[in-house]
This record gives sequence, C-alpha cells and structure tokens, in this order.
Amino acid sequence: MLEAAGQHAEADRAREEALALLAELAETGERKTWSNIVSWWCTLFAWSGRSAEPAACSGATAPTFGMDVDHWSPDVQRTYFDGLPRPEKQVADLGRAAAADPGGRLPDLVLLHRRLIIRATLYRKRHACDFHGPLRPLFDEQVALTRRLAGTGQDQVPLRQALTDRCLFLIAAKRYGEAYDDWVEAFAVPD
Repeated sequence: MLEAAGQHAEADRAREEALALLAELAETGERKTWSNIVSWWCTLFAWSGRSAEPAACSGATAPTFGMDVDHWSPDVQRTYFDGLPRPEKQVADLGRAAAADPGGRLPDLVLLHRRLIIRATLYRKRHACDFHGPLRPLFDEQVALTRRLAGTGQDQVPLRQALTDRCLFLIAAKRYGEAYDDWVEAFAVPD
C-alpha cells in the first residue's frame, strides 16, 4: 500500500522490517500462538484484487471487498461463488492459447489466474478444515506463470506480486521458512 501511495522510502523500511520478522519466524516459529489469521489474510487478499473484479450493477450484485466473506449476504455469496467455474474455464482456455502464443496471451493469463486464485481463496476460506492444500497449487502455478512472463522480457512486477502473494499465503499456513524464501526472492526481482 505504501508503494502504491508513492511512499517508496517507507515501503522499503516496511519490507526490511518484514524481512527481519520473517527471518525470525523461519528460525524459531511464533513466540506465541496468535490463533488463526486466515480470515484476516483472506479479506486483505481479496481487497488487493478488487480492481480486477467487475463493478456491481443492478441485477449483478458484488461483494463488499474489505469485509470478511462470512459477513457477505447469502445471495451475494451464492452469486460470487456460483461464478467460480467461469474463470476456471477461462484460465484453462487462455492457458492453451498462451502455450501457443506466450508473448501475446500470457499477460492476460497472469491477470485472470490471479483473479481465479482470489475467488478460490474466498471459497476455500468457507471450508477451513481443508484450506491450504487445495490452494497451494494455484499459488505455485501463478509464480510459474509470472516466471514465464518475466522470461519473455516483459514486466517483472507480476513476478514480484506472485511471490508476495504466495509468501503471505504461506504465512497464513504457518510455513515461515518457505514464506521467507519467497519474500527474499520477491524483492530481488528488478523493477
């Protein structure tokens, strides 16, 4: 958020502080069990992707991003999650197209895949007993897609974002060593 607000020096300090905290977590684990942060993380993750979601209009309700999915009305939840197969199919179709034309279709695939991850994350959040396992492959695939994109000589910012997204997912999963590795790599990616 600091970076988006143009506060680059503050963003750098926040990254350094986060790196030190992640290094400690990777080495020693949590000092105290703080309970489950999945709900908070899901809310913030969904909010980070709000700009990729269509705007609400009459006849097409949209959730209130920034509010826990458990507090969305049942009709909004139903509409939002009933729409999950559509981006899944779009990602599959676009994935085949990107394999044939990586330079032209891969940027669109990266954006659509992140939108799919956010929706899948919110859906899985409602099934907390089986949350992390089904989502991990989606985050890994996003990192792989953005590595491919960076390899075409295009913008590397999506790779930084994918690594950061996976890092934060891994923190919510209490996989601190892996999260630390992603954080270090994310901020070694050139601007």
